[in-house]
Amino acid sequence: MSKQNNVQRTSTVASFFILAIASGYYVLPLIQKSLQFNGIFLLLTISFFQSIIGILRYVMAQDLQLIESAYTVISKLRQYCILPLFVYQLCLMYSISPEITNAHLIGILIAFVVGLAASRFDRDLLKIFLFIYLCSLVYLCYLNSNYYGLNAGLTFAFAHFVITDRYTYLDFPAIDFYNYCICFYLLFCWKAIND
Repeated sequence: MSKQNNVQRTSTVASFFILAIASGYYVLPLIQKSLQFNGIFLLLTISFFQSIIGILRYVMAQDLQLIESAYTVISKLRQYCILPLFVYQLCLMYSISPEITNAHLIGILIAFVVGLAASRFDRDLLKIFLFIYLCSLVYLCYLNSNYYGLNAGLTFAFAHFVITDRYTYLDFPAIDFYNYCICFYLLFCWKAIND
């Protein structure tokens, strides 16, 4: 393994470790309060487990099929579901009509199922789908003057639409920057729900 790859692996493990700390920090109070299966709890739990599996993937040999499979599934779950889960939680918080709230909930399942299919068309369709969720988020947060929610949307949009795993930045893999953006996204989600 070259020195460049070793540095990139180390930086990626560090970014997953920081994401695990960030998501764990916010999910622990929810577990201690009571086990609430709501949108914010699920998005934090998904991010936490994805970061733990990411650490295992980059620390252990990448030849382990079980870890690779788990990483692929939970990465798609995180990539396509944490924004809809946040919007769903805001719909509950602002007492939006049950029909709209349930539509957002069903959309989460659709996003995940379509996300598991790996064709290029499906990924483009999911980008449109996530853009619609971003519009919902902006609308809900603007109407309710929830600026943390708007910041969460901006952070997610930057992470998802600008940073891709096809590029490196400053000789570091894009996944590192994506993970750091998701840390900020989680912070803004937490503040949007709890302030």
